[in-house]
Amino acid sequence: MKRFNRNNLPQYFHEAQKPDHSLGLEIENLLLDEEYRWVPFEVLHDIFSELVEDGWRPVLIDGELLGAEKGSWNLSLEPGSQLELSLLPVEKIKHIGREYKEFMYELLPRLHERELGLYSLGYQPLTPLENIKIIKKQRYAWMYEHFASLGGAGHHMMKATAATQVSLDFSSEEDFAQKLRLTGLLSPYLSVLFDNSALREGKPLKERLWRHTIWKKTDPMRSGILPGSLEEHFTYQGVIDDILGKDPILYSEHGVLKLSGGKTSGELFPQQMDIEEWEHLLSMFFYDVRVRTYLEVRMMDSLPLPLILSAVAMLKGLIYNKEALLDATELLLNDRKETPDVVKRVMEEGLRGRTKEILRQLIIYAGRSLEKEAKYLAGAVALVENEENLSDQLKRYYQTEGLDALKRREVKLEFL
Repeated sequence: MKRFNRNNLPQYFHEAQKPDHSLGLEIENLLLDEEYRWVPFEVLHDIFSELVEDGWRPVLIDGELLGAEKGSWNLSLEPGSQLELSLLPVEKIKHIGREYKEFMYELLPRLHERELGLYSLGYQPLTPLENIKIIKKQRYAWMYEHFASLGGAGHHMMKATAATQVSLDFSSEEDFAQKLRLTGLLSPYLSVLFDNSALREGKPLKERLWRHTIWKKTDPMRSGILPGSLEEHFTYQGVIDDILGKDPILYSEHGVLKLSGGKTSGELFPQQMDIEEWEHLLSMFFYDVRVRTYLEVRMMDSLPLPLILSAVAMLKGLIYNKEALLDATELLLNDRKETPDVVKRVMEEGLRGRTKEILRQLIIYAGRSLEKEAKYLAGAVALVENEENLSDQLKRYYQTEGLDALKRREVKLEFL
């Protein structure tokens, strides 16, 4: 088993370097009943059991059936029973669409038999937090206790949010630094463009970027922008120093999870650790862009398929083309010089004003490098030109349709 000490931890990232331009994807959705209420773990357990009976491979954690795998599909659960589909990395955007559709054709009939619906929503629309239970997983139980002790919004994050996450390759330390910098700069723009959190406890949310607000209030030490990553020439060692210098909440020792007791990762592992222990430490920090053997872009809400493909297309077009990467970085750095608090301005403007103009230009840069795949940007273009993201739209529909406006976010076979 691969083992690391403080001196050779950069080797972990060097070994992850690859010239491939693959696209990994994790898609979270909310499972709701006919009245748009949260569905408990026991129902999900029955669905997983049925999948296993039909040939899927079971995923057991802490003795519980918490997921199932088949081919390139990995189906798992987030803390509040949000369903997460992970797809193996591919290079072509059309392959993501194909895998997603094939998966839904297998899953959705099982849900409909139980009078349940799968929804592309970034936040639980109706059920109060106190009525949502954390699934039976020791890691989640300890994390929930930690976030609760901070008195922030960690309970919102764990129980009620659903996201879309895209993973990207890096080919060298310089390439890593450039891509990490740009994805960090992009974060507030991706958040507002793909904001899909409209309702809370049956009423429209007043603020924009609810996902961003929740993460900011969850645990500032381990969320937001990775410290130093917006500076030029960031290094692998910068990631290592950050992780080793902070409390990881939990750590893994010989495969057993333990509470950190307030100690830093460096104090817990003063000499050596194996690769699983190191990767666990990386997983305990929830920056807008998380670093592993890839870059995981994390600040977009759960989305319907056309906008999943738009989000992937924007990132592919901007990150995997050097000219687009440099142009977008310059654009966003100049933007920060003019508006130091970009997030505040984006939250105030939505898809209007300067924010709209920046997004237009980013889409142009992405489209130029995508060639035939530029067609997948159509969904993003429509949002920007109409000056309404999914959250804005749903709030508008709510005025005349009430909670039934949520039907517009249900994943349905006839729309795939």
